[in-house]
Amino acid sequence: LAGHYDGVISVTKLLEFGNFGIGTFHKLDGEMIVYEGTAYQFKSDGKLSSAEGDNTSPFASVVNFESTKTWHFSDINLNEIEAKIDSLITNLNIPYAVKISGEYSFIKTRTVPSQEKPYKVLAEVTKTQPVFEWSNQTGNLIGFRLPDYMKGINVPGYHLHFLSSDKTKGGHLLECKFDTAVVEIMPVY
Repeated sequence: LAGHYDGVISVTKLLEFGNFGIGTFHKLDGEMIVYEGTAYQFKSDGKLSSAEGDNTSPFASVVNFESTKTWHFSDINLNEIEAKIDSLITNLNIPYAVKISGEYSFIKTRTVPSQEKPYKVLAEVTKTQPVFEWSNQTGNLIGFRLPDYMKGINVPGYHLHFLSSDKTKGGHLLECKFDTAVVEIMPVY
């Protein structure tokens, strides 16, 4: 958030710590989606590809995902599904890994372009972020729900990235409308 975008860990090393998660790349060059042990990079030109092993990251959150709870929903938007999940979680004071597999009537994401030094803070960078909108998609939301006390360390609340089933679309989730959704969560201790 403060503008430190130099990569400090390789994708290869990062994947030793988890098969599921989110992050970004050196110089804030796009959104990272880690799904089923593969890291994907969604760049500002709208292209999604597998991330090279020597590519580095300044920030990422990864875990070895194993679902402990599953819920099914239909005809629901992002705010509604987050509220439903919050009402079903028994302890809101711990982090949770969140996976939502769904059919989306609408999905809106963003990504950030590669930055140059001196780096701007993230709030400034996102003012000119490319935004992408799609209809009738299938795919997964990958991310975390973090408690309020983690502010400053990470972003409290939900931080989710999208990866389409055909591995051609992605990004940081801004908004969506689900036709159907299967929510899986795992507490992160």
